[in-house]
Amino acid sequence: MLTDTTSVNKNSEIWRAIEMPPEHFNPYDIALPDVPTVKFQGTVRVGNSPLDWSFETQEHLVDNPHEIFPVFSGFGAIKDSSSPFANAMAQLEMGTLIIEQVRKDGRSIRERLFDPHKIQIEAMGIALDALQHETGIKISANPKGTKLVPIGHSMGGEPALRYAEEHHEATSAVILFATIGFGSPNVLRILSKVPRGIVPAIKEEFVPFLKCPEVPKEFRVATKALGYFAINPVRTVGEAGSCLTSKQGDRSTNLRNIGIPIIYGQPVYDLLVQGIEGAKDFVSTVSEIPRSGHMILQAKPSRAAHWVMSVMNTTEFAEAA
Repeated sequence: MLTDTTSVNKNSEIWRAIEMPPEHFNPYDIALPDVPTVKFQGTVRVGNSPLDWSFETQEHLVDNPHEIFPVFSGFGAIKDSSSPFANAMAQLEMGTLIIEQVRKDGRSIRERLFDPHKIQIEAMGIALDALQHETGIKISANPKGTKLVPIGHSMGGEPALRYAEEHHEATSAVILFATIGFGSPNVLRILSKVPRGIVPAIKEEFVPFLKCPEVPKEFRVATKALGYFAINPVRTVGEAGSCLTSKQGDRSTNLRNIGIPIIYGQPVYDLLVQGIEGAKDFVSTVSEIPRSGHMILQAKPSRAAHWVMSVMNTTEFAEAA
């Protein structure tokens, strides 16, 4: 049972911190420490639209965390779909911020079609401002200040890299999970992997997704997922187009040149995005992630969190920090 530990009203929006007992979460696949976490939640506005955000961490890390991991979700990621991953990260002492993607907005048709990620980048900035205001955490370029490590999953790779570029002074690294912008997705590659990859993909992604106890599977969730695309069909078309046309090689190279390492993780049984070959020339390090598919953050959150922890402990990341 979740227990409200604080509840205050700020600017007509409800803010609360929730203690998360460890028995409430048990992410599938890899064991996690049996520790409680603290979850801060709030609602802010992006234009005329409400934006829900949540930040989960361990209590002793609230005052001055070394890093914050803002997550830029993939295509069709409805509210709370990344919550199991945020909890897994928190149990490994990595405070993680997730936001609900903004679907209703007054952007022009041109921007929704040709720059669909701009609003997500803006939304993340607003959420991070709200987090700092609520917790007292200070994100800054100061060596002793809290730094950002944007995480991009699938479609979220482009906005994660763009956010890092715009806020490079406060960014210490970028982590990418099977993201767009490095020559994928590619229909021919997908078709070539299906015959030999469909069975392990079902075993290592679809079945774990169904077993993962934190992923809601009610009919209302399915209808909401469909509604996600229908709320703003022009933006949906723009996002789908970006998955096919995005090119992030130059941006990744620029970030590396100013000392920000970029790690690209490729789930072995991913049938949608296979960007590992294209990423090799532009990122700091590429790594295959065993026993996982494209929806690793949702289907195997603990495996994804353990992988993040492992790359954060590499020499290159430690030197950058």
